[in-house]
Amino acid sequence: CTVCFSEPTIDTAIWRASEPGTAPPAKRLWVMEQLASAGVHVGVLAAPILPGLTGTPEQLEATVRAAAEHGARFFWAGLLHLGELERDHYMRFLESEYPELVTLHTRLYPGKYPPRVVAERLEQKVAELKTQYGLVDQHRPQRLPQQLTLAFGT
Repeated sequence: CTVCFSEPTIDTAIWRASEPGTAPPAKRLWVMEQLASAGVHVGVLAAPILPGLTGTPEQLEATVRAAAEHGARFFWAGLLHLGELERDHYMRFLESEYPELVTLHTRLYPGKYPPRVVAERLEQKVAELKTQYGLVDQHRPQRLPQQLTLAFGT
């Protein structure tokens, strides 16, 4: 069994503003640690990474470090995508909560995706952090899935 946790940030202020109504980062990490302690293969899918917020080197490192410290065996991060429906909502969110980032996001997102070089920089930084914190998923279970048999009594 593999369990993936959504953990785009461990910063409570950013979490509170960007993910209202979801479990706090510390609670997600605690649950992940409990599962890891029980032998479950756990890891983090950090998405969406928000440029200027959860995508700063300091924020990324804090999130990767916390994942490693709480038993994660793997870590993946993906940048924000802004489709038609998301764009208006997200830009209103930035105008309200982080107006200093509106210009950055307008420049980075002329369409749904930021320029490829931005994604490549994120991938490179995450790869470095994964190596630094030992999240190079070398502990994936090696057993093949086993087919279970269901039988009904007569």
